[in-house]
Amino acid sequence: MDGRSACFLVLLVLLGTPTSADECRDISTKDLFCLKYLCKSFCLDEVRNWGGTAGYVDHYWCKGPRCHCRLCRLT
Repeated sequence: MDGRSACFLVLLVLLGTPTSADECRDISTKDLFCLKYLCKSFCLDEVRNWGGTAGYVDHYWCKGPRCHCRLCRLT
């Protein structure tokens, strides 16, 4: 790996961006309202069910009444 590639990989890790070795998917709920702390809890439960110990929540957010999650796992 040359210096530029290594630097780019370090930047991706520091920024928290999933690398190509990670498998990710987006999910959302259909709720009456969304509270950020409940959304985080929902996403953490979902990632445990889907990714096991290799799973992590890349991003979660509320948009209107829906909770959205970007779940990733190491492959």
